[in-house]
This record gives sequence, structure tokens and C-alpha cells, in this order.
Amino acid sequence: MTPSTSAVNPWDRLRRLPEWMRSVGYAKSVPVLLAIVIGVGQAVGHLSLISLPDRPHYRVRNGDTVWGGQRIISVYSLPWYSAWAHPEYADRAFREYGTPAVLSAVFLGVVPSPAEVWVHGDYRVQGGWIVADYRGPGVALVRDGHLHVKRPGLVVWGRKVPKVVAVKVGENEVEVNGRRMSIDEVARRYGEDKVRFLREAGVGERAVLVSELRFTDGRRPMTEGEVRKVFGERAYRRMMEMADQSAVVVWIGRYRKKLIGEAETTMEGIGEHDDMRLRNAVRMCQGWNGVIVPPHTWTHGKRQYFDVFEVPGYKKAAHGCCPPARALRDACLKAGLPWPRGIGPGIHPMEYEYHPTEGVIVYNNKPYPILIEMGFKGKPEIGGTIYCRIYALLPA
Repeated sequence: MTPSTSAVNPWDRLRRLPEWMRSVGYAKSVPVLLAIVIGVGQAVGHLSLISLPDRPHYRVRNGDTVWGGQRIISVYSLPWYSAWAHPEYADRAFREYGTPAVLSAVFLGVVPSPAEVWVHGDYRVQGGWIVADYRGPGVALVRDGHLHVKRPGLVVWGRKVPKVVAVKVGENEVEVNGRRMSIDEVARRYGEDKVRFLREAGVGERAVLVSELRFTDGRRPMTEGEVRKVFGERAYRRMMEMADQSAVVVWIGRYRKKLIGEAETTMEGIGEHDDMRLRNAVRMCQGWNGVIVPPHTWTHGKRQYFDVFEVPGYKKAAHGCCPPARALRDACLKAGLPWPRGIGPGIHPMEYEYHPTEGVIVYNNKPYPILIEMGFKGKPEIGGTIYCRIYALLPA
């Protein structure tokens, strides 16, 4: 019994295709086959639009740091459209994506959305990817389904705030976010350096176990561990050395320095406690040296230990900090900055109730970052000259 034509195996038809093309002639058979391929492809392409999402799927989260040159998302993860129903999208996709978009329109009848429909800001299309088009650590912002790629300013900074705090409630016991724990348990979890102070501290004293930076450019907050991972060891060390609530710069672009204010003052031995006075003066210089204050904001200095003692005729305090306080105050005023909080007028300006670095505040009312340089020229044992210079940091 001879099988019917409709019962012929499809693979047999494919095997006979070259024979059929030779019998019909390539000039006639190739266009026919191409039309069939395009027709099937167009049908499949348009049917696939039913199941494809109409909004992009981004590989980045809102507030993620995106470095210059980094691939952010594939253009093919953007929504797809019919090239016939949206010829204006097809034309823009051809111009942005080139040959791949043309082939997709011809053989499938669909094209990926032009990047400019969903992506905004500082990016470029390269090899089928949305790529950050700048230098340094920018930020990706996702708003209403749209991706905004934002280049960094001259400085990237955040304010350092405590996230996890331990409060001593017993001889070897602390309370962490409402949970009582032994100091040894906290040390194993967060590190001995975080609880060393609490071992000798009195009940009610507190220590910050985890800090985070809260950025001002839409970037997600980061703990110190995340800062180390994203911005590197140098940024991590800067964050750890700055006092709580300080403005912490984790990255700075190419800049040039312009001196806008400077001051000097002398410090000499004046009798008892000279060694501690001089040590305190040097520590205050170290606590402010290298501090960067972002534009239109304020900061404390670095975390610093000071010898606190009593001098006849004066309150108990970190004596020796008045000379560096004078230099810092006078340099700020010459630079056109506001009067620093915690530093008063006169020859003894360091106010008693303020810690010399963690309590004093320097304000920057300028549209550019400023850098504070402070130092002690001389020998801590005999005295010397204290200087303070304030620089504007301008784009190079």
C-alpha cells in the first residue's frame, strides 16, 4: 500500500529540498524559501510579544553605584515592540543598535525598545549594552520604571551615622538594639576593637558597632564593609577615622588646589603639664589635617583621643588645643567661611564643652569642596609653630 503524500515524513521533505531547488531553479526557489522563513519568523516574533514584559528588567537596584565604563543592562532586556505597529521605535532602534536591530525587524518583525525611551543620563550604547559614560563612581536611579544613570560630582560623600550601638548595662553585659549580650559575644561578632572601650567603661556608656554612610546623591546607604568593597580600603579607613555625623568623602575626581585661607600661631612651654598640652595640640592638628568638607555642608574632624586634666584657674579640659583652634578659626575666616562651632574669639578660643575634633564643626558655604591642612612645625617636647591652610578643590 502506497502512503499518501500528506503522510510523508517532514524530514524526508527537508532531505528532498536540495533536489527540489535544483529542479525549480535557484532564482525562483531561494526567494520562496526566504519568504517562508520571514513569514514564520514574523509570526513567531509577534506571538512572543504577548508573553514579553512591557517594562524593563534592570540588573541594578535603585541607588547602586555604577562605575564609569561598566555594563549596566543589555539593550535586549528592554521591552520589545512590533516594527510595523511602531515604525518610529524601529527607526530609532536602527540608529542606536545598527545591524542587529535591522535583522530582527526583517526576520522577526520586532525590535528592542530604543534605549532613550527608558534610559536617561550619562550613558552610551556599546555592543548591545547600556554602558556608563563617565569616569568614577556614578549612581543608577530607578524611577517609575525608567533608569537614570548619573555621573559623580567632584566628590562622592555621605554622612556617617551609627547603625548598630551597644550600651553597657552590666559589668560584662551590653544591650545591642534591645537585646542583651555579653561583651565577649559582641567582640566575637563585631571585633574586639569595637568593644575595647566598653570593657573599662561605666554603665550607660555606649559604643558604635556598625556605622553607615547616608549619601546625598540618591545612592543607597552603605555600612563600612560595603564602603570597603565598593570604594576600596582608603575610603574605608577614612570612614572609620572620622567622627560620627561627619561628612565622609569616599571618592574624589581630578582636582587642583587653590589656597583660599591660611593662618599660623606659635605654641611654647608655659610650665606644668607642658608635655600633655603639646601632645594635645599635635593631636588636634592630626585630627583636622586632611579633612575634606563637601560644598554647602559641614563636618566634624577625626576621632581623636585627648589628655583631659585640670589647670589651676581653668576648668578640667583637653588643655593645649587653644593654639590650633586659633589657627583653624583664623584660616576659616580668611577663607570666607563661617565661624567654626566650638571655637570662640580671643587667645583662648577652644570652648570647654566641645571635643576639639569630634565636637567642633567646620562649615563650608562655598560651591566647591575645601581641604583643611593643619600641622605642627617644631618638636612636641619644646613647642613650635602651628599652621592651618584651607584650599579650594576645583576640577582639574
